[in-house]
Amino acid sequence: MRHSGSSSFGNHLSHLSPEEKREVRERLAKELEAFRTPQGIRLERNLIFAIAHTAGN
Repeated sequence: MRHSGSSSFGNHLSHLSPEEKREVRERLAKELEAFRTPQGIRLERNLIFAIAHTAGN
């Protein structure tokens, strides 16, 4: 939740009321708990990087 809030220009869940934000956080925490290990919750993702050059460079 902290990562989502800090990586979304501060507008993560901004359309929700304080009560709705609390509910979303509680529900997400409950759902994510099933993935917790002693080392935390592992995040895996695949990324593709592309590098482009302009003509003459």
